[in-house]
Amino acid sequence: LAALFDRARAGKMPLSSYVTQAMKLAESETNMRVIEQISQSVADAIDTMQRLRPETNDVLARLLPDVEKAALTYAGGSANTDLQLNWLNTWLRVVSTDSGLAIVRSLLDGSGEIPGIPISSDARWALLTVLSAHGVTDIEELLAAESESDASDFAAKSLLAASAARPDRATKTSHHEQLRESETLTGLANQRAVMAYMFPPNQADLHLELVDTVLDQLPAFSETADPYFLSSYVSSLLAPICRDESSDRMQRALDDYGDRLDSTSLRFLREAHQADQECAALRAVQ
Repeated sequence: LAALFDRARAGKMPLSSYVTQAMKLAESETNMRVIEQISQSVADAIDTMQRLRPETNDVLARLLPDVEKAALTYAGGSANTDLQLNWLNTWLRVVSTDSGLAIVRSLLDGSGEIPGIPISSDARWALLTVLSAHGVTDIEELLAAESESDASDFAAKSLLAASAARPDRATKTSHHEQLRESETLTGLANQRAVMAYMFPPNQADLHLELVDTVLDQLPAFSETADPYFLSSYVSSLLAPICRDESSDRMQRALDDYGDRLDSTSLRFLREAHQADQECAALRAVQ
């Protein structure tokens, strides 16, 4: 399985072919470790395919309904709690079709259920983040209602993540400004929550629009931020966009001010640039 996924990531076979074979294997697999490898790699492959749109539009339209249905079926049909959570989390990572998002909403409003799986507060926030990332129009009302009923620290952090996930340029810019102003968004955990969800895989176009904003802030952060913040900033906000344009902009940043970056920023930027190039090269085989 690992060798097959490596072939797909190296561009030697379409990612969709890997997903199909992996999900077929999941039908009969009983080893927990192997199931975790299957589900993680399937979610990773679909993340990459989302970033590779429009080349993957047609195949995702055919593939996603089946993967969503299978993951949800496995979650509800598993007697083992670990397996239930594994497939639920996989479903949360891949769900993006209209029918899938309708199920997300039904789980939130109580009109739907997954057999044997209670929808915890953690799961509710994950469901809200999915809806936010896909631009549902009433997300502000949904987030406000959830915040009123859950005043925990986890809820406060989750609210930041869900808000950052909205596919709106003004929202992204506002959150980036908060990262620059440490007195506005305090605490590394809160900052990481924003960074981790600011550019979901389905928002590659918006990510490309704002990549210069992310890159241009690096020299200033290199002078003031600690390595833990910097590693999260670069790895999250410069996750692969999978475009030649984004790779070119990262290379230009390395050329123009690479010598002004601290060692952490420079290392992670080089790694981000390489990952972006490798992902862009996959377009030809999808």
